[in-house]
Amino acid sequence: MDEPQSRRLTSLAGIGLVNVATITWSTNMILGRYLRDDIGPVTLASSRFFVASLLFAILLRRRPPEDRSLGRDRWLLVGMAFSGVALFSPTLYLGLRFTT
Repeated sequence: MDEPQSRRLTSLAGIGLVNVATITWSTNMILGRYLRDDIGPVTLASSRFFVASLLFAILLRRRPPEDRSLGRDRWLLVGMAFSGVALFSPTLYLGLRFTT
């Protein structure tokens, strides 16, 4: 495969993954509103995190081990995970349960 074609495929894969992330994020509130009376906020957030972790693990297995190093960004990633998963999702679902 020549270089321009390889870059094009990489670019298309990136665009596709960004679109998947956007669609997944946008359906978050619809799903949360639909399930608000059946599943608790923490259970729903934990379930989503579990599925995302499985998908992320599959993607990580495709990368060489030397590319998986966290390095200096470790605590930044832990903070982002805590605020993005442990705080945002349950708070969103709690709000959907009591305000809609």
